[in-house]
Amino acid sequence: MAYFIYPISAYAVLRPELFRDVYPALIRDMGWPLEIHDFIVSVAEGERDLGGVLEFLTEEEERMVRRVTTPPLRSVPTATRWDVGEAPCSRQAREWAVQIARFLEQAADPARPTLFPSDPFAVLTNPLSLGFGAGGVLYALHKAGFSLNESWRKWFIDRARRADPQDFPPGLLTGLAGIAWVLLELGEVEVAREVLGRANHHPSLEDYTLYYGLSGVGLANLHFYLHDRKLAYLDAALDIYRRLASRAQRKDGTAYWVNRFSGDEPFTGLGFGQSGVALFLLRLHQLTGDLAARQDGEAALRFDLAQAERTGPGTMSFRYKGTLEPYVEVGSAEVAKVLLRYGWLEEARPLLNELGRKYSVLPGYLFGIAGVIDTLLDAYLLTRGPIHLARLERQLEGLRTLYLFEPRTCASLLPQGRTLEGLAVPGEGLLRVSCDFATGCAGVLRVLHRVASPGPADFMLDEVMPDEDVMDPPGGAQGRVPAAGGG
Repeated sequence: MAYFIYPISAYAVLRPELFRDVYPALIRDMGWPLEIHDFIVSVAEGERDLGGVLEFLTEEEERMVRRVTTPPLRSVPTATRWDVGEAPCSRQAREWAVQIARFLEQAADPARPTLFPSDPFAVLTNPLSLGFGAGGVLYALHKAGFSLNESWRKWFIDRARRADPQDFPPGLLTGLAGIAWVLLELGEVEVAREVLGRANHHPSLEDYTLYYGLSGVGLANLHFYLHDRKLAYLDAALDIYRRLASRAQRKDGTAYWVNRFSGDEPFTGLGFGQSGVALFLLRLHQLTGDLAARQDGEAALRFDLAQAERTGPGTMSFRYKGTLEPYVEVGSAEVAKVLLRYGWLEEARPLLNELGRKYSVLPGYLFGIAGVIDTLLDAYLLTRGPIHLARLERQLEGLRTLYLFEPRTCASLLPQGRTLEGLAVPGEGLLRVSCDFATGCAGVLRVLHRVASPGPADFMLDEVMPDEDVMDPPGGAQGRVPAAGGG
């Protein structure tokens, strides 16, 4: 019954107080009578037998239904008197980020194959990756201003230096390009250049996607160009664009790409859809002036937008495996991120309107509430629309209520005699704590730090996007604005 109210019952493995302390907030937010919560607790704790359950459902159902109310909607401010960095939610986010970093520091173990507890996908890929391995955790801690233990750095750098393309894929999320990006962020420039070189010449660099293939490797080359100003990186990115352009499938003013996983229906979105290609092509255009790249990027965006479905008045989303999703990996948030950077505000608005829900079934960055918060922060910083800040605050409240917890309460899952302080979040499946960027603590930490100290988004190359080109004019005028970089 609790699962049907909200599908997080498995989370009780990590939070024994889930039914007693967390579900009341969910039930209250739905406008249900709290007697429902008391009933669930009585069942979970063995206070009612089957006869008692049937008696309650038979005799109380009608009365409970009559007491269901519609929760009052929060008013949305028409003006904002402070920036997000000065907001109360920002101070809370800073405190939570410090506590998550405290947990990560205690969870690290150089004897562990992945250094930090990570999503099992790290075992299927590699222990160093940006998305699922140690690389993303080190990146998030470093970007948030926390010092890295020297043994962690050595662990990561030594293994990255030996990373063999036979064992490591080329891409941004799981492969060499992402590892190179982390190394550059940590100041290990020479090793970073070597690793990116292996990604550029990887024998299996064929996939088109941002997370796993050509677009992500191209974006990494543009990032290195911004750091080094070496034309070789621009040349590599242009070569990748030529490969993408030769494989593009074009129809009715749109462009799309397919791979061996997409079948007859091309993917949509940032990670493995057309919007990810569009992001790379926008940044390539801004740095090279190549107009064809910009036009192909717009055509890719038009393809994704054509797949959107209306979900209500003024809201749209994207269907993934039969479900309409709001997330960064699949759904409204991912496409909205790219539309904002093209300056397509009208097209982004119905997708952003879809992101107003307080709760999400997972906390992580790619497929959870952290990525939605990150997108709302993008929307606020790029448009100064107060509604995005109001939604962001509500999502932060949902994250805190549902998913930030003290891992020391999971004593049964810890090695004997070990206590972990700070705050953590559950990973995929809600059965274990994962520290990685894509699904666990590191991604949440990075988003909280961005809320506390607003700045450019990660892996979007916003440093090539002058703020004055994309923000709405004074007075909040709406509509399409010139994309950053012009042209």
